[in-house]
Amino acid sequence: MSEQGYAPKVERLLSDLQDALDHGAIAVVEGPSDEKALRSLGVRGNIAQLSRKPYSELAEGIAGKASKAIILTDFDRYGEKAAKGLRNSFSNECIAADLSFRARLKALLGYVELEDIPSLIENKIGSDVRWEKHI
Repeated sequence: MSEQGYAPKVERLLSDLQDALDHGAIAVVEGPSDEKALRSLGVRGNIAQLSRKPYSELAEGIAGKASKAIILTDFDRYGEKAAKGLRNSFSNECIAADLSFRARLKALLGYVELEDIPSLIENKIGSDVRWEKHI
């Protein structure tokens, strides 16, 4: 994908994610480096870390705080397993599990770890992509 075609798609994804967080969703990542990567892109809002907790424990902690959880796990074996387990645990707690942002990231960047996303974006379209520019 050309830089001209890539940049608007990344910007749209970032804007859509921020909008969901602004409307009460919570993003769920695997650990501190993943949260740091999102924050480095200017993400504001609630981010929960799985940090190898039982999926049900994380879902119980989110229940009552958010009705929608955006699952942003990596695309490795652990991340795939975590995405499925989280989706099931959130369903048990009546929390909508949103995997659409994860799918969009995969379509744009391929099989990456979340913590690598800021450097991948910078390499493809420069360092000017920040949430603040899209809201």
